[in-house]
Amino acid sequence: MKLFTGRRIDEVTNEVLVAINQEIRKAPETTFGHVNSITQFASQLKSNNEIKAIDLKMAHRTSKVKMEAINARQLPADMMFNGDGDPVVAVVSYTIPYSGDQRLLEVFPNGVPDPNLFADVNPGILVFRAPTYYGTVDLNDHWEQVKISAKRISDSLVNSINAVNKEVSEFNARIPAIIEDAINHRKELIEKSRKLSADLNDF
Repeated sequence: MKLFTGRRIDEVTNEVLVAINQEIRKAPETTFGHVNSITQFASQLKSNNEIKAIDLKMAHRTSKVKMEAINARQLPADMMFNGDGDPVVAVVSYTIPYSGDQRLLEVFPNGVPDPNLFADVNPGILVFRAPTYYGTVDLNDHWEQVKISAKRISDSLVNSINAVNKEVSEFNARIPAIIEDAINHRKELIEKSRKLSADLNDF
């Protein structure tokens, strides 16, 4: 998949806001009757709904080289292919463990140009490929150029993730105030409902 192009950060944060409001609406009225229960409920809401930033485990990455047919359109701009069909070349696959919210790998990072990155993404595992122009895995002295290409991809990946994580951190910092406002609104509705019920019984 192409990374960092599918969604805006607002789409992810809006999903979180909807989830918070749904949990508050579904909570029994007794939840809002005492300070202790409100505090505990708010703390649990925060824990459940904070967006987990992406943490790449770069120190635990592994690499593997094999011959692959690659889509020529996915080659970096400085590695144009003009032949027929897809080129079969030596490709180095880098597997990087990660933790955090997988949705963030789809988010377009503000302030960062389109990184034009492709990777296979599975829960906890990200695999990107560094293709070469060589039709053999016996690259001899050319491996340094492959490492340079891989580092360029890796650096772009890290920069994009850092930009997205910054937005996540800013949103997470606002969650306590968001929860407090939503709880206060629910408490107001409960009080209005109780008062109305009492008024309707006064005849």
